[in-house]
Parts: sequence; C-alpha cells; structure tokens
Amino acid sequence: MSQRTIKTKSLNVMSGWDRPTQRYFLVIHDSKENILFSNLRLNDADSLGVLEIEMILNGFGIFPCDEFWADLQQDGWNDVGNLSQEYTCTEINF
Repeated sequence: MSQRTIKTKSLNVMSGWDRPTQRYFLVIHDSKENILFSNLRLNDADSLGVLEIEMILNGFGIFPCDEFWADLQQDGWNDVGNLSQEYTCTEINF
C-alpha cells in the first residue's frame, strides 16, 4: 500500500493505492483523530478514483500540489506497495 500524507494544523490526510484490494483510499481526520471522511464508509468504496479524491479534498479546503497528484496516479498505474511520503506543498483554504 502506498501512503501519501498531508498534515495541516487541523486536518490530517492519508491517501494512496491499496495493492491487495486494487483501489485508491482516502482518510481525513482532525487533530483529535476523529474521522471526518473515509471511503470505507461509502456504499461503493471501490468507486473512489483520483478525480473523486481531488473533489473531496477541495471540499475540505485542501489543495495539494501537482507532485501529490502525479505520485498518487502513478501508484495506481504501477500497483505500488510499501511506500510512504509526506507532502508539505499544500494550499489550505478554510
């Protein structure tokens, strides 16, 4: 599984590619570890793609840099596992 993380003062994001299930995932939680979003809570958790992740993050006021999106897309294309990276190139609008 790849893990692409973004940490802000009030929100933490973890997204990536899960090799065993062959799907993208997204979890957003606040500084107190309360889960605000998880695709595992969706009726169709498999339907989450990079574009959907972008729309969800933008809805939370999180706008990751192009590097984050390129890496996330490549994870799925290359069936990446065992990779972790934190990004600081993020614009936050609350």
